[in-house]
Formats: sequence, C-alpha cells, structure tokens
Amino acid sequence: MDIRELSPLQLDALKEVANIGAGHAATALSQLVHKKILIRSPRLGLLPVDEASQMLEDPEALVIGIYLVVRGDLSANVVLIFPHDDALALASMLLGKQPQSHEFPSPLDESALKEVGSIVTCAYLNALSQLIHISLIPSVPGLASDMSGAVIDRVLIELGQMEDYVLIIETELIDVSQKVMGYFMFLPHPSSIETILKAVGVAKM
Repeated sequence: MDIRELSPLQLDALKEVANIGAGHAATALSQLVHKKILIRSPRLGLLPVDEASQMLEDPEALVIGIYLVVRGDLSANVVLIFPHDDALALASMLLGKQPQSHEFPSPLDESALKEVGSIVTCAYLNALSQLIHISLIPSVPGLASDMSGAVIDRVLIELGQMEDYVLIIETELIDVSQKVMGYFMFLPHPSSIETILKAVGVAKM
C-alpha cells in the first residue's frame, strides 16, 4: 500500500495501537529502574526516507541508540534512543553504581543498555501481538553511540533501498524524577502497515 494515502482514521488507529504498546514498554522500563515512567501520546511522522532523521528535535544531539529488527507476521524496525548522559545514568541505575560521564559506554554499560532495549521492545511487541493476534519476533539488539540522526539513518539504510517514504511512530518515555528520558521509535515496513490496519478493521477507507 502507498502509506502517503493513509486516511485520518487509519492514522488514528495506528496511533492507538502504538499507544497500547508504548504503555507496556513504559511499564517494563519502570520495573527495571524502579521508577515511574510516563509516556507522551505517540507522534506519527510520514517522511521521505532521506528526511526521517529530522523526526527528533535535535538530529545532531549525541545519543545512545539500541536498535532491533522485528520479524514474524510483520516486518519493522525498533529504535530506542536516550540522550548520551541519560543512557549512562540508566546503565548505572541497573548496575548499581555511581553514574560516570565518558564519551563511550563501557562494555558493561553496553550490555545493560542492550538488555533494556530487548526487554522494553519485547513488552511493546507482546502488547501488539495480543492486540492484533500476530507473531512478532525481535532480533538481538545492536547499539550505537552517535548523533541521533546518524542512529536513525543506520536503521533506515535497508528500508531506504526498498521504499521512498517511511512511517515513524515515536513515543517519548519520561522518568518522573527527570533523571532519564528517551524515545521509543517503531518503524513498520509499508507492507506491514496494511497487516496492522486489517487486524484493527480499518484496512479499506
């Protein structure tokens, strides 16, 4: 399907599906860090692939991104992005150590953050699986420390070879103590968007 022709009702349906998934992801993160994590209403961006890195407010901000590929009954990419210092603070919380500021995460930090990415993504995907009755299988997570735009571009390289436009569903995750914030980004392949819409009964509008 041509994702540029999605109707307002279809976009609202995708946002609601994402909202449910994000709620479960926030709960999983809350349980990991023993802090209340809030979400902001998901934001949808329908952009040319070469402009998708502009989805975040500051594409040049230094971040740590955890990314996974989703397979099964639909194909998608997931990116979990934290500002660099917030990611290191999160790793320190999980490892029970004092936060340290350095340019690159240590191997131990990387392991902890990948585990966060895996657990949070699985919570998101499990919610979607139960809602729309499909099987979703995440890959082993990868990690990159770079500018946010570069992290998103890395994820989009494969998709950009096949599609001109991409739908990014982005949800902000906020620690109420203001120590950590992040972005959960779900990028379904265009062919998979139709699968989701059929499952929620708005495939044809």
